[in-house]
Amino acid sequence: MAKIYGQANRVIVWLGEAADNSDQALEDIRVTAEGEFTNSLNNEKSQKAILKLLKRPWFRRIWVLQEVAAARRVLIMCGLAEINGYTFYSGFNKLKLSYGAHPGLQGLIRSVTYVIRGAIFRPKYATSSLGGVSLGICLIWHEL
Repeated sequence: MAKIYGQANRVIVWLGEAADNSDQALEDIRVTAEGEFTNSLNNEKSQKAILKLLKRPWFRRIWVLQEVAAARRVLIMCGLAEINGYTFYSGFNKLKLSYGAHPGLQGLIRSVTYVIRGAIFRPKYATSSLGGVSLGICLIWHEL
C-alpha cells in the first residue's frame, strides 16, 4: 500500500459529507494558516465546528497514517470544501483550540497533521517506504 500511495500524484483525504459547519471549519483553518485572522476564529461556534471536524472517524483510523505518510501531496476534502494538506497542518498548528471536553484529541490530531506536513518534503518520485516514516513510528504517534 505504501508504494501505491507513494507513487500517487496526490492523496485525497475524504472526511465525509458536509455537516456541523464543516465548510466553515476548513475555511477557518485556511484563514488561520494564511494569517488572515478574523473575529470568527475566536468564537465558540467556530471552535465547536473545528473540533467536530477533527472528531470525524478518519482521524481515528490507524491506516490513514500509512496513507498520508507515503503521500507527496495531500488534499483534504469534506463535502465540497477542500484544503491543501500543508495549509491544514499550518492552520491547525496556529489555532488555539480548547480541548477541555476532548482530552485525547489534541495528541491524536497532532500526530496526523505532523505526518501530513511531511508530504511537502518527500521526493517527487516515491520509494517503497512510508516517506521515511515507519509504520511502527506512526502507530506510536497515533497512541500519544
